[in-house]
Amino acid sequence: MVQAKKPRILYMLGWFYPDSVGGSEYYVYLLAKEVQASGWEVMIAAPSVDEKEDNYAYEGLSVYRYPVSLKPTRLEVRGETLPKYFDVFANWLKNYKPDIVHMHSYTRGCGFFHAQFVKQLRISLIFTVHIPGLTCVRGTLMRWGKIPCDGQMRLYRCGACYLEKQGLSKYAALAISAISTFTVKLSNNPENRLGTALGIKRLVSIRKERIQQLFNLADGIVLVSKWLYGVFRINGIPDAKLSLCRHGLPPELINSRPRFDTKVSKPIRIGYLGRFDPFKGVHVLVEAIKRLPLDIPIELRLYGRVNDEEGQAYLKKLQKTGNHDSRILFCGEVTDKDYPEIFNNLDILAVPSLWLETGPLVVLEAFAAGIPVMGSNLGGISELVTNGVNGILLEPGSIKAWSNAIQQLCLYPESLKDWVRGIPPVRSNSEVVGQMLKLYENFVG
Repeated sequence: MVQAKKPRILYMLGWFYPDSVGGSEYYVYLLAKEVQASGWEVMIAAPSVDEKEDNYAYEGLSVYRYPVSLKPTRLEVRGETLPKYFDVFANWLKNYKPDIVHMHSYTRGCGFFHAQFVKQLRISLIFTVHIPGLTCVRGTLMRWGKIPCDGQMRLYRCGACYLEKQGLSKYAALAISAISTFTVKLSNNPENRLGTALGIKRLVSIRKERIQQLFNLADGIVLVSKWLYGVFRINGIPDAKLSLCRHGLPPELINSRPRFDTKVSKPIRIGYLGRFDPFKGVHVLVEAIKRLPLDIPIELRLYGRVNDEEGQAYLKKLQKTGNHDSRILFCGEVTDKDYPEIFNNLDILAVPSLWLETGPLVVLEAFAAGIPVMGSNLGGISELVTNGVNGILLEPGSIKAWSNAIQQLCLYPESLKDWVRGIPPVRSNSEVVGQMLKLYENFVG
């Protein structure tokens, strides 16, 4: 009797373990493990970190790393030309021949040209959106860095917002974006700021065209939060292509949820877990603690990682700011496996993000551990946290609002117990996998 061939799926993303640790990597890892256990043949592909091909196993998952340039040209960065070494990936994909490619990143090393080649081979393509800024040249979906944007790609508006991020005043950015023209040839010199400014309309147009083409290429688009669903609809993507599939957690994390202690700790222990990045808003949290009177019983525990030089500079600035305040503790980097023990020693989690989070997973992890959340009233945070029921939602970036809320929490700590009782059930990753498998079945003959 001939054994039926296993359906074959390739998961693609811009980074993967062990050299990179993040939300997308964790999501794909969990998804791939369960899909593989359900009988599929699974492969994970991501760019390498040294311009070399590599094949290895990571905790039972097969991983292929393909080369990308460590010194890309401006044309590569703008998406105007094929990435260097693209032929290496293309040849490998032709030989591997998956039934489905499921992309989880949009980067130079995992982007439009890769999606286009997948469809040239007549392979089904699914794209899951994990980041807030896929339709945003600024990358945050926060207009002028402060106001939540509807995400609709508009050349003039997006161009001005991008130029303001580069250091121009708001009014200068609006004026230059208005006179920008498609005919200006952008310089390949990264220091040519004038050429970039005058050609901003062309720069935004290229990105808009590439993103729209990606949407058209994908057979299915998976969105992990409701507000993202709205962004895609406003950009003209038909509902038939869109699926809402919220995050989930491994059952062992959900089933190990502890009971809240009968006594609230003194000092109140607030925790932050995540990346050190300006848009994560950790500085708001640090400044909020510093404004509190010294007799307020509070302890801020900061756990996190740094991904780049900007993050390292940000962390050093935070450490300098909190250096002389014994209530602010920098507790070092952690792994996902450390989270249960950390949550066991916290009273509440803080998520002070200044951009529109698509999850975040850390809120679910806190809820699974029986920990309420104080978070910015933005994006995915506001979809998970119900103000006054399982935590508190605060004005993003307002040091005053955060400081006042923390002080009230310390003065009336019994509210923590009420919030714990209001924590909803947390979705299991098995539910996520079940939803994905149903989607996959539509594209496997």
